[in-house]
Amino acid sequence: MSTKKGKATARRFDAPDLDEDDLDDTTLAALVDDADLSELRIEGQTTEGHQATDLRVEFARFAHVALPKSQWRRARVFDVRWTDCDLSNCEWPFVKLTRVEFSQCKLMGSIFADAEAEDVRFSSCQARLGRFYGAKLAHCRFVDCDLTEADFTGADLSAAIFRRCRLSGAQFEHAQLAGADLRGSQLDGIEVRPGALKGVVIDPGQALDLVGLLDVEVTMLDEREVL
Repeated sequence: MSTKKGKATARRFDAPDLDEDDLDDTTLAALVDDADLSELRIEGQTTEGHQATDLRVEFARFAHVALPKSQWRRARVFDVRWTDCDLSNCEWPFVKLTRVEFSQCKLMGSIFADAEAEDVRFSSCQARLGRFYGAKLAHCRFVDCDLTEADFTGADLSAAIFRRCRLSGAQFEHAQLAGADLRGSQLDGIEVRPGALKGVVIDPGQALDLVGLLDVEVTMLDEREVL
């Protein structure tokens, strides 16, 4: 673990390359198997349990869209913004996300198992019990998110940033955490092997949350003790 003063070096983050003036309004009905969609905007629509396989979406904006329990298998999503969307309990295994932003979205219980994410930012999202096991999330950013009891088992979180996130009870077993920046986040009750914390950046206030992982006893020294 590192608690050095100063800023940790962060890789440049590329936001979605999206010109919203070029987007055409469409509906969720267009999101079907093997569809290759570009330059679209979907707002204020709802479909529960939506299913699609090998869907490709690029240069798109989803706002106030509800897709709870959606099942997108092997979807490819490039240069997309999701704003105030409900993706609770979605199952998106093997999804590929590149330059994607999720802002103020509901992701409770959602499954992103074995996902590949590059330049992906989750901001102010509710993702309690989210399942990211086996996902490649190196350099991804989680900001002001509730990730209580989220499962990152076996995920690659190298140089990922968790800023002001709630990670209480989150699982990081067998995750790659080298260079991950956890400063400002709640870490109480996280499950991780102590050796996996090598190279992780934390702030001094978080050190006490991680003491329990070291199987040591912390007590105040009594200077009056007779030896």
